[in-house]
Amino acid sequence: MGILSYRLWQHARRLCGLVFRISRVIENFCCKRLETYTVEIEKNYKNNMIKTAQLHNMATHPDESYYQHQYLHWLEKALEDLVKKMPGFGKSNVLDLGCGQGRLTIPLSIWCLKRGCKKIIGVDISAHALDFARKSAGQEGMGDAIEFIEDDILDFLQSQKSSSFSVIVCTEVLYCYPAYEKVLQEITRVLVPGGLLFAGFRSRYFNILHSIALRKMSSLSVILNQNEGYPWGPPTKFSWHNVIDARKVILNAGFDAPSCKGIGICSGIEGDPLARIARPSMLTNEEQNELMTVELALAEEMADCGRYILITATKRNDNQ
Repeated sequence: MGILSYRLWQHARRLCGLVFRISRVIENFCCKRLETYTVEIEKNYKNNMIKTAQLHNMATHPDESYYQHQYLHWLEKALEDLVKKMPGFGKSNVLDLGCGQGRLTIPLSIWCLKRGCKKIIGVDISAHALDFARKSAGQEGMGDAIEFIEDDILDFLQSQKSSSFSVIVCTEVLYCYPAYEKVLQEITRVLVPGGLLFAGFRSRYFNILHSIALRKMSSLSVILNQNEGYPWGPPTKFSWHNVIDARKVILNAGFDAPSCKGIGICSGIEGDPLARIARPSMLTNEEQNELMTVELALAEEMADCGRYILITATKRNDNQ
């Protein structure tokens, strides 16, 4: 009985060793596949962003100018407060990540330079979009005032010194950037303490409406129960949030007092579900003004219902 038990123990030991070696092989295979998959995700993101920039010009699209003014309303209001709190604002560097064709970069630069800002930088992955932005900046007499850089936003941030910017804008970018939380970590690092971040998140409500409008009912459970994934299938990975979750992301990244505003509460561009209610370009100037009044009034109360959730937050001071 003792010999039999010993032999069984030896066989079990050999079997465990074999299982261990097989598990290591499987683990290594899975890690390599994960690395390959991650590279593919990043490559798809870059290709999609470049293609989108060529197809959709944020500066000339007939609906986008309306949302430009809506963003600028909130950005300029927060910047006015920052100027009062930051005596050295005149020496500030301002960064627009994912600036595209300069829809926000150029008017923000005009606003900031009037108040003595030192430098304005716009970063985008699309050379096509940046060519348009440079041309537009030149037409506005801002060609020498803005530096446009072709680069991936995370790569650019990682190349910058800590505490080198006072204001960072990143709207309508993070929701389709796979490593958006890493981007936020780097934004925190390169912002000065007390510096201001404007970050845009795609709202969960918008994606639910979009799926229903497309009759993609199978994607609804993903959107309801997750904050990122492939609700409409690969290759593009998206993220989406409600106000509560977006606040948590910003707080965890090292920011204080995040305020949330909905952008486009009752309207949308062509192809948006909310465009069935109102498309700005299809309205008269008077109707646009009335719509803007309503959307600004509801922006905080109904932030979850916007096309995007705009978060304004200040970097936590190091001594807090």
